[in-house]
Amino acid sequence: MVDLLNTLARLNPAYELIDERRDMILHCRNSGIDPSSRSFMTMNNIANYNNLIIHKLHVAATLGVLSEHEGLSHEAGLFLSGDIECIDFLEYISHHASISVEEARAQLLQTLKAGMVEFHPTDVCNAKCSGCIRSMSNPHGDRAAIYPADELELLKVFDPKAMVLVGGGEPTIYKNNSCDFNGLVSNLKQIMPKMALGLVTNGIHWPKGDWYRHFTFARLSLGAINREDYQKIKGIDAFHKALDTSLRYLDCNIGHIAFNFTVTRDSLRYGLEFARFIWNFVKTRRPSRLQSVSVQYRSHIQPPILAKTRDPLLDVSDADMEVLKKALGQIMSDSDFGFFLVRNTNVEDLLQATRSHTPRNEAPCGLALVFRQIRADGNVQPCNVRPDDARVRLGKLDDEVNLIAMAVRQFKIYFRQPGDEYCKIEHCRAHGKNYTAHHGAGGMDTNDPLNAFF
Repeated sequence: MVDLLNTLARLNPAYELIDERRDMILHCRNSGIDPSSRSFMTMNNIANYNNLIIHKLHVAATLGVLSEHEGLSHEAGLFLSGDIECIDFLEYISHHASISVEEARAQLLQTLKAGMVEFHPTDVCNAKCSGCIRSMSNPHGDRAAIYPADELELLKVFDPKAMVLVGGGEPTIYKNNSCDFNGLVSNLKQIMPKMALGLVTNGIHWPKGDWYRHFTFARLSLGAINREDYQKIKGIDAFHKALDTSLRYLDCNIGHIAFNFTVTRDSLRYGLEFARFIWNFVKTRRPSRLQSVSVQYRSHIQPPILAKTRDPLLDVSDADMEVLKKALGQIMSDSDFGFFLVRNTNVEDLLQATRSHTPRNEAPCGLALVFRQIRADGNVQPCNVRPDDARVRLGKLDDEVNLIAMAVRQFKIYFRQPGDEYCKIEHCRAHGKNYTAHHGAGGMDTNDPLNAFF
């Protein structure tokens, strides 16, 4: 366990490690610790991002969507601005690639494929959590969108390796006409049978049906170790109900169950206590599942569009961090719980708390090519730190012209050209995920990604 502290001490607290964890996973392997639970804390790890990025850039370059100067071609820009019609743009790319218009159209639409999709089937919720994206992006609560069940077929255009059902609202209470959550899951698996499914839920409601047999991952947003704190966070009195439901998740065939803890200045002091609470709870109630359970620490970071209203009290101080490090040092003498922290939690993310990051290089936004957040109203975003932000929106799932525009616009976001400062590398709050997208499967050179195509 001393080696763990040395490893953690070397980690730069100013650098975002969220969803990378490469250094800690390597440490686990070198120490003879099975890092399988740690590796599967996020479903991002099962998608082959790197190869997908390279493939998309190759297709876009071949079709003339990209210029030789790291940006959209002149014709692609004219199409997005509405200065030329869709059919004229399709004729241009078909001529550029010396193929038929139909083949050019098909190839361009195929670049919509994603490695990972985050689908918000409903904005309706059974809790009143402080700081959720629904309340931040829609503070007056003047809408509660529900994705139409008869339009699920449209999601097939993304053909993802993995999809996580999340919110928005609470996915398990989805209801649209006669389609409930069980029907939603069944329909998604019929439409995309090879896709892996994950779920992020508050764990309050257990839906009817056998939907659970389709999931390989579920994250429960418990976030507290007692009834009082839970009620402050969630706005409802359902702590014990959520714990009871978590046992049902542990008893079904879902391979991995994660318990979520959101890190703020107020919650930081309870971070390690939360991990111990989950460790004790599972060890006592479902000991056979302990090794397939993880604790996922996630920083409470507001979307950049709300940066002007950000509460500085959310930021954790150096003194807070020193108290946490001292507590961690004492825990390491407890070998059983310390082993759980190493293998089954992303404790290094807790140690950086709400701090930002120091980007390593001027990388383009690989996430824009491989990730999709599909909101309940049908809008598609290229990352989940700018939800509902029209300036980076790829488009809406409806007609073919919008799909073609979406395919082109993803490359505009890839080159960090949304027209504002929030996607610049120094402000990007998805840098950890973006770095993983580029380096997770082969180490693509992000400094000059188009050299192979021109």
